[in-house]
Amino acid sequence: MSREFREFDFFFETEKQKVDVSMSHFAAYDEYSIEWQKFELTVSSNMALDTQALASCFRAEQEGRKLPISCISNDEHHYTITADSIIRGEKASAIRIRWNTAEVNGEAKGDEQLRIPGLGNYTVTKMEVIDDGDQKLNITFSDPIYPRQNLDGLIEVEDARKLQFNITGNVVSVFFPERLDGEKKVTIRKGLLNFRQFKMDSTTSGVAIFKGPKPALRMDSKGCILPNSQGLLFPFESIGIHTVDVRIIKIKEQNIHQFLQVNELDGNDEMTRVGKIAIEKTIKIIADTTTSQNQWTTHILDLGKLIQPEPGSLYRVCIRFKKKYTYLPCRNEDEEQDSEYIYDVAPEQ
Repeated sequence: MSREFREFDFFFETEKQKVDVSMSHFAAYDEYSIEWQKFELTVSSNMALDTQALASCFRAEQEGRKLPISCISNDEHHYTITADSIIRGEKASAIRIRWNTAEVNGEAKGDEQLRIPGLGNYTVTKMEVIDDGDQKLNITFSDPIYPRQNLDGLIEVEDARKLQFNITGNVVSVFFPERLDGEKKVTIRKGLLNFRQFKMDSTTSGVAIFKGPKPALRMDSKGCILPNSQGLLFPFESIGIHTVDVRIIKIKEQNIHQFLQVNELDGNDEMTRVGKIAIEKTIKIIADTTTSQNQWTTHILDLGKLIQPEPGSLYRVCIRFKKKYTYLPCRNEDEEQDSEYIYDVAPEQ
């Protein structure tokens, strides 16, 4: 090797250790032991850290009382630091958390004061409108709610009367006798009890947004009619619809065995193989086609006016709606997008 290549100078650098600390949240050990709490912090690093060394970088105390610190590794780059045995009393208190990650070659430092609410100072954390055909409002609290209390007057929803309530853990579900539409003020008054029967110490309010109903059909049965067993009255419910298409398929007595080879009595597989369309008809179920129908309405179809039932045969009632049968602005769009007939009445997709 020639002299000029015997020495080769070059530069390199190693990746610097990076440690980031972010605050997380208070948490009870379980939802019914809120007097004892813990506080968690999240640590992320570009290199693997020793959990014992990382835990020693943190200090926590409550009103002068030192709190135990623990660390667990979620993976080689993410860790959870827990300040343990925090007491939540009847009055509010505070904890102080300090950290200096120099011991693990990090630069992150911090000093935070955190307020712990008193047992009576629980709050609403979330309000959500659920609409699966019937509206309800779920109100989530920071604590479980005492289940054997009368919530009339404690929870109020603008323009709503005769509310019904269901308490499950820290969630109160509010049910309405009629559908609501638009923004409504929700008021939760002080005095509502958590599961320890501590009273909420202040009134709070928020806004819930209720949307207008989507057109839908529903019924209890599966559209199966056996002459002389259920009769020829066919009940169903509608919302946001003024007209429906009805199709009745007849399965003759000699084909019922073949039908039951691939179906339960309320099934609908291979209908074209074993059945024949007896009638198809468009029926107006609401006379007013301009004023939107925002509540569920029950209808009764008298099938005796549509078919002449044959003893021993089985009849499948199918029902659907098209966009032009609804009160929606899009009801005059191309009908090719409309749904197929449905056997177990459900909302149009």
